[in-house]
Amino acid sequence: MKLKTQIILIVVCLAIFNVANAQRPFFNKSKDLLIAQFDSKPDPDDIHAQAALGSMLAHSDFNGVKYYGVAGAYGRQGGQFIDSDELFDMVFGSANWTDADADRNGSVTRIANRVVPILNNGGKVWVQEAGQSNITRDWIVEVKKRVNNDVVKNNVIVVQHSEWNQNHADNTTNKPAANPVIINFIKNNSRYFYIDDGNAPFGGFGDHGPWETPEYRSRDKKWLNQARNSPNAKAKQLWNEATRVVLKRYPGGVPYDWSFMKNGGIDYSDCVENWWIFNIGSNADSVTKFWNRYVINTTGSNPDPDPDPSNCDKTYEEKNGIVAVEAENFVKQSKTKDREWFVIGAGTTGTPTPDPDPIHSNGASGGKYIELLPDTRVTHGDPLVTGVSFSDTPGVAAIVDYKIKFNSPGKYFVWVRAHSTGSEDNGVHVGIDGNWPASGARMQWCTGKNAWTWESKQRTAANHCGVAQQIFINVPTAGIHTISFSMREDGFEMDKFILSKAYTKPTGTGAAPIAANCDNPNPNPTSIAVPGTIQVENFVAKNGDVKAENTPGGGRNLGFIKNNNYTEYNINVANAGSYKLEAFTSSNGVGGNIVASVAGNNLATIAVPVNNDWHNYSTPVSGNVNLAAGVQKIRFTYTGPAGFLFNFDRAVFTLNTPANSANCNVAPANLAVSGSNATSVTISYANTANDTRTFELRAFPKGGFTGNINTGGVGFASGAAGSTSITMNGLQSGTSYDFVLRALCSGGTPGASPLAPTIVGSTTGGGSTPTTSTTTLTPVNDSYLQGSTNFNSNIIRIENGNRVGYLMFDLSGISGTITDAKLKFTVAGDAGNGNLNVNLGNSNNWNETNLSNGNKPANGVLLGSINKTYTIGNTETVALQANSISGNAVSLVLNATGGNDFAIASKENTAATVPQLIVTYQSSKTGDDNIIANENAIIMYPNPTTDVLRLNGVSEIAKITVSDIAGKQVLFEMKSSENERVLDVSGLQSGMYFVTVQQQNQNKRVLRFSKR
Repeated sequence: MKLKTQIILIVVCLAIFNVANAQRPFFNKSKDLLIAQFDSKPDPDDIHAQAALGSMLAHSDFNGVKYYGVAGAYGRQGGQFIDSDELFDMVFGSANWTDADADRNGSVTRIANRVVPILNNGGKVWVQEAGQSNITRDWIVEVKKRVNNDVVKNNVIVVQHSEWNQNHADNTTNKPAANPVIINFIKNNSRYFYIDDGNAPFGGFGDHGPWETPEYRSRDKKWLNQARNSPNAKAKQLWNEATRVVLKRYPGGVPYDWSFMKNGGIDYSDCVENWWIFNIGSNADSVTKFWNRYVINTTGSNPDPDPDPSNCDKTYEEKNGIVAVEAENFVKQSKTKDREWFVIGAGTTGTPTPDPDPIHSNGASGGKYIELLPDTRVTHGDPLVTGVSFSDTPGVAAIVDYKIKFNSPGKYFVWVRAHSTGSEDNGVHVGIDGNWPASGARMQWCTGKNAWTWESKQRTAANHCGVAQQIFINVPTAGIHTISFSMREDGFEMDKFILSKAYTKPTGTGAAPIAANCDNPNPNPTSIAVPGTIQVENFVAKNGDVKAENTPGGGRNLGFIKNNNYTEYNINVANAGSYKLEAFTSSNGVGGNIVASVAGNNLATIAVPVNNDWHNYSTPVSGNVNLAAGVQKIRFTYTGPAGFLFNFDRAVFTLNTPANSANCNVAPANLAVSGSNATSVTISYANTANDTRTFELRAFPKGGFTGNINTGGVGFASGAAGSTSITMNGLQSGTSYDFVLRALCSGGTPGASPLAPTIVGSTTGGGSTPTTSTTTLTPVNDSYLQGSTNFNSNIIRIENGNRVGYLMFDLSGISGTITDAKLKFTVAGDAGNGNLNVNLGNSNNWNETNLSNGNKPANGVLLGSINKTYTIGNTETVALQANSISGNAVSLVLNATGGNDFAIASKENTAATVPQLIVTYQSSKTGDDNIIANENAIIMYPNPTTDVLRLNGVSEIAKITVSDIAGKQVLFEMKSSENERVLDVSGLQSGMYFVTVQQQNQNKRVLRFSKR
C-alpha cells in the first residue's frame, strides 16, 4: 500500500510538471523581444542584476536576442531611486533604453513603439519585471490602442519573482492590497508568470508555485572580487561600474544587515527572471555556474577589450566649412509620443501604420533613410491634427538629434536630401543646441517629387515653395554641437543632410560623412611641455579604431588599439637632448609595440607585453628618444598582430642626464652675433652643459682671414667647457671683423676641431655715424623635399610631417650688423592653414637641384613662426630673429607643425611675387672697410654664367680661388700673363659661388656669382 501511494504521488507530480511545462512559452530569438524593467529603488540589488544581465547578453548564448532596457520601473514603493545611466549604456547601448524615473510619459511611448512592431510581426514581448508592474500597465494600455487585444493578451509575457514588487504595485506596504487593480489588469491583459523568488534555494523562501528558480545571491565577497578582476573584459567593466554606482549611493558600503550585499556580497536575484525566460536550466542554476559561464569566462563572450558606451561613432566633423551626416545615424529622439522617426531599409517590416508609401531605400545613400511614422496626413483632404500629424512650430514634436564637431563657427546653410510623394510630406524644421531659430523653420520641397532631392529653401507666406538661402543655422563656437530636426509634416522621409558655409547645392548622394574625433573634442590648446607627461587621450589627430575611453576608478585612457593605428600630440621640448620615454600600458590582448616618431623619423620602438589585464598601469615600458628643442608633433604608431593590442594610459618624458663628451671631430655650430659695443663683439654658438671642450675665438680684419687661424689675427678670446658664447674685447670701434671659432680637446685626438664657418661682426661707434640700410633679397636657391624626393618647381609645398621647404639667400653684399629681418612669401597653388616655423639652417651645402636628405640643412635656432589661414594670392610676413642671421649666405627651413598643407611661390614663379628676405643692417665705412672700397675696380662677367667667367682689372700675379657656399675650394688659379682672367666653370653644379681675388698688396676682394 505504501509503495502504491508513492507511485501515485510521483505520477501526480509528473502530471503537474508536464501541465505546467506545457503551459509555459519559450523565447524565440528570431521574433521575440526582452523588455528588462528595473525599479532601482530603494535597495541596490537591481544594480548587481543589471551587471549580471549585461554579462549574459555579451555571451554567445544570447546572440541574436533583441532587448530594450527600462530604468525607474515605478510603483508605489518609497525610497531613493539609484541612477545608473553609465551602466545602462554598457548593458543596452546608449540609444536602447529609457529612464522612466526622469520621463514617465515619454518612456511609456518609447516602450510601446518598441513593442508594437514585434507583436504585429508575430513575436512575443517578454517582460523582466525587476520592479513594480505599474509602468507595464501603462504601456500595455498604449499598445492596445494599436494592437488587437487578443494579440496583446497572448503574446505579452510578464515574469515576476518578487512578492515585494507585486504588493507595491497597489500598496505602499509589503502586504497584498484588498483590491489589487494594477496586478489584476496585468493578469487579465497578458500572460503573467509568478516564479520563485531567487533569494533562496529551490523550494525555500519565496516559493510561489511550480516555477522553481536558483538562488542568485551570496554573502561571500569572493564573487565580487572575481568579477571586478575578471579576464572577461566586458564583465569586468560591468561589475566595476556597478560597484562604483553602489559606492556612490552608499560611500561606506551597503549598511543593511538583511542585504547580502553588505560587506562585499552579491545579489542579482532579479536575474532569475532571465534564467526562466531564456530557459537556461542547469547551465547556470547556481552562483558558481553563473560565474563560470558568464562572468569569469574567457570564451563565448564579447571580445571587445573595454567597450565604450559613448556614441563616438555617431559624431561627425566639419572640415573646410562642410559636414555631411547620414540621417539614420542619429544619437537620440525625444517628444515621440505621437510620431517617431524609424530607420527604413530594404526588407524593413513592423513599422507603425498607416504608412501608404512603399520603401524608397533604392537610391538612398547607404541604402537607408528615416521616416516619420505613422503617416496619417497623406493628402490635403486628410485630417490635420496640430501637434500630432503636423506642427508649424519647430521643436514641438518628434525631435531627432545629431552630434557634430565644428572646427569653424559661423553661418551654415542646411541642405537636406528628402523623398516626397505629395504635398503633405515635404516639410521639416531644423535647430541647434535645443534652440529653434526662425532661419531653421519650415524647410520646404516642391520640385523633385518621387525622387531623392536636395533642397535648402524656406516656406514663406508669399512663397509656399520656399525662398533660397533662408535656411541656415549660426554655430556660435568651435566644438561639439547638437543639430536637431523636428516634425512639420508626418510621413517626411530624410536620407542625408549637409551643412555648408557656401550655398552650393550638393549633387548625387553628396559629400561623404567624416567621423569626428569626439573622444577628445577639446585637445590641448597649447603644446604639451617636455619634460613632462602626455595624457594620451588628449591627442590632436588619430586614425583607425583607437579611441579614448573611461578608466575604471577614474580618468581616461586609449583603448581599442589595433595594428597601424596612431595618435599624434603637439609637444614643446624645452631642451634638445636624449629623453627617457616611459609608456604606461596594460594588455589583456595580444600586446605589440609603440613606435615614436617626429616628422616621419622613427625615434624609438618600445615593446608592450601582455600582463593579462586591461587596466593595470603600474609598470611602464620604456625607451630613449632624441628630441630637438621647440614645438613639434610627435606620433605614436601602434603595431602588432591581429586583434586588440593594449590600452595606453600616459607617456612620461624625462631628460636623460648626459655623460660628459668631447668630440673634436665636429666644428661648433649655429654661430651668431649676440651682442656688441664700441670695443667688443659677443659670438654665441650651440653647446651643451656636458660638453667638456674649450673654445678658441680669433678676430681678423674683415676679408683678411686666409684660412690659417694662427696667422693674421688681431684678437683672441676663449670659452670654458659648457659655454655658449664668447666676448672678444679690445677691438677697434666702428670696425667689421671676420670671427673664426674652433673647439679644443685637451689631450684628445684630434686636439682641435675643424673651424666653424666664418662670421662677420662689427663694433659700434667709430669715426663716422653708422648707416642704416634696408635691402630686399630673393632666393638664390629654393626647393622642397617630400620624403626623400627633391621638387624644384614654381611652388614650394609645405605640409606637416611630409613636405619641408628650403630657401637660400646671398648675404655677401651686406656689410654690417643685421638689426631686423623679415621673410615675405606669397601663397600660390594651394591654400591651407596652421603653424609655420622658420628655422635657421645649420649648413649651406646644397642647391635647388641637388637637395637631398643627405645634404639638407638641419633645423637650427627658431627664427620666427606664423599661425593662420593661408589664402591663395595673399602675401604673408614672418618676423625673424635678426641677431641669428649673419655670414655670406643663410639657409631657411620652412616646416609646418600643424594644420592643412599649403604652397608658396618659388623664385621660378612668374605669376606671383617670389620669396623675399627683407634685411635692415647698420654699416660704417671706416678702417679695413675703406681699404677694399678704394681699390681699383674688378669687373666680373657674365653673371649669372653657364660655362666661363671673365674678370677684368686683376693683376698678373693675383691669386684667384673659387669656393662654394659651404667654403669648400673648387677652383684655383695662381697667375696669368693676361690682365683679363677667364675661368672655366662649366664643370660646377648649379648654385652660388664666391671668387676671392688676393692682390699683390695682400688685400682681398670677394665677389659672388651664380652658376646655372
